[in-house]
This record gives sequence, C-alpha cells and structure tokens, in this order.
Amino acid sequence: LAEASAVMLQGFAGDATEASRSDQAAPCAAPPSPSSSTHGTFEAREHVSAAGRMAYMLFRPSGQVPGMPLVVMLHGCGQSPEDFACGTGMNALAEGMGFLVAYPRQTTEANQHQCWNWFRPSDQMRGAGEPALIAGLTQDIASSEQVDPARIYVAGLSAGGAQAAIMADAYPDIYAAVGVHSGIACGAASTMAGAL
Repeated sequence: LAEASAVMLQGFAGDATEASRSDQAAPCAAPPSPSSSTHGTFEAREHVSAAGRMAYMLFRPSGQVPGMPLVVMLHGCGQSPEDFACGTGMNALAEGMGFLVAYPRQTTEANQHQCWNWFRPSDQMRGAGEPALIAGLTQDIASSEQVDPARIYVAGLSAGGAQAAIMADAYPDIYAAVGVHSGIACGAASTMAGAL
C-alpha cells in the first residue's frame, strides 16, 4: 500500500523525492515521539462535529511547510492507526517525501471488530455516518495544517479499502485520488452477511 501511495503521490509531491528504502525505518519501529525534530511527529487528535467524534493519529514530517499533500489512511478490521502506520511504513515514506498522514481510528463501540461499517447503507453516503466523520476530520486537518486542497488523498486496506472507495465516491470534491487494497466497490453490500 505504501508503494501504491508513493506512485499516487509521485506526480503531486512537488520537489520532494521518494525516500530510498535504506532511509526508511524498520516496518514496526516505534512511532516517532511528538517531540522529535528529525523524524516528524505522530500524535493523537480528535475530530468533533455535528456528525459525532472520531479519534485519529496524525503524522507531520519534520520539514513540514504550508501546501503539503495529505494522505488519509483507513486501517483494516482489528487494526489500529498505530498498527497500520507500523505495517505500511507510511510515516517513513511521508518523512522522506514530505506529506502529512492521518489515520482515523475505528472503535469497538462502533464495530466490535474495529471494522469500518462500509456495508451499512447509512455509512455509504455523503453527509452521514462514518463518511461525514472522515471527511470532516480531513477538512479540519487541511485547514489547520495548511494542506494543499488539490493534493488530498485517501487509501485503505480491506474494510479500510472499502471505506476509502466510499469516501472517493461520496466526496470527489475533497479527495483527488483513492488507493484501495483488498476492498470492494462502494455499494456492493448492504448487510454484514452480504459483505462476507
């Protein structure tokens, strides 16, 4: 997924060059500390809106400047933002190429398996449910971090891939491109049984 996202970003990253594999941290190295100046920051945040609350992790590269791209990464079932960051190596890629990464957090209260509820019709449309929360946190980050609005992307794995497809369908005005790995098309299921 990190390589696919790098290809997606390559044409949009401005002067940034792709980080070499030798410069990337080990896949599951400890995330950078919020006080680190050489490896960016990885911090917990929360989005609150009329649609509800959603916690997320935000990686900001050490050389952050206004106008950087943003990639929103949606984890799979049973994962956390920290797991997903670790497994994809996206933070190391973001540090090397110069972009921000947001990792929304699905809770066991919203889905007992920490899956995105992409199969529910109420979570497959603009302005409602999880899509509204994810789009809202994306817009908050874009505003507060001075992200280039033309270079905002969403990607996901499995249930996160299905949710990413929904985000691209429901919010084409926010997301310039989508990366889907092992997810299904938007609207392909309307029940949990149908999703399986």
